[in-house]
Amino acid sequence: MEFVQSISRVSVALALSAEFPLRWPLTSVVPRVDGLLGGGLPAGDLVELCGPSAVGKTQLCLAWAAAALLAGARVLVADAKCEFSVARCRRLLRRRGRSAQECDRLLERLQYAQVFSMQELLALLEAVRSRRRLHAGLRLLVVDSLAALAAPLLASPGFIGFGLLTDVGTTLKSVAAECRLTALVTNDLVQSEPGGGERPALGLAWLHVPHHRLLLSRETSTAPGPLAQPPRAGPRRTATLAKSISAPCGTSADFLVTGAGVEEAPTAQKRSAPED
Repeated sequence: MEFVQSISRVSVALALSAEFPLRWPLTSVVPRVDGLLGGGLPAGDLVELCGPSAVGKTQLCLAWAAAALLAGARVLVADAKCEFSVARCRRLLRRRGRSAQECDRLLERLQYAQVFSMQELLALLEAVRSRRRLHAGLRLLVVDSLAALAAPLLASPGFIGFGLLTDVGTTLKSVAAECRLTALVTNDLVQSEPGGGERPALGLAWLHVPHHRLLLSRETSTAPGPLAQPPRAGPRRTATLAKSISAPCGTSADFLVTGAGVEEAPTAQKRSAPED
């Protein structure tokens, strides 16, 4: 069974991939988030985006995918939630000033695959590694969401799920290193227990696997009024570098998630001291 459904012919994509010089690291439209990773997504590494639902993980993946296409790279998306929108990626490219014809040419380098199990994901990764000539120019591999694929297995008794998760992590890192690409995966935050805090859905066994981990959070606000209102999520998000092999951890950057995608968050203006 062929898991990769290319948006266009591979031969055309290979020709286009040689037309543009590839630049590292891959940058998004949010320079401050890129700065957490030393300027963007590093080649040869596994990067994890972890956060609650609707915090902007898929939107950041879209932004980096569009940036990779603009940089002359090929992109492969393994979609486990059927939420990755090629049309949305096209709109991001149009917002970067590309014409409809240019967008068509850029999207010829985007490959899309729906994966519904860890076994299918492993088969896809092995296909990329074993057919490196067919995937020349591939510089970004997105798995959205790895947590969705692993959840049924991790909830079942026994250790089969943990074994498959370990295999996937090892394969992702080896494919990234061998093919000189960035593997970008998403992980969810789930409730640990009633009344307890949130924890990463992939569990403790996964914590050491990625080279870099960005924790995403959202700001909440309470609507004014005489009656207490439930908190509402605003557009501002915060990315915090929780793990990295090359950058200082604990640093954070704000960004916005809007109907147009992810955007740079405006910096707070300094208040001038009152004059005497």
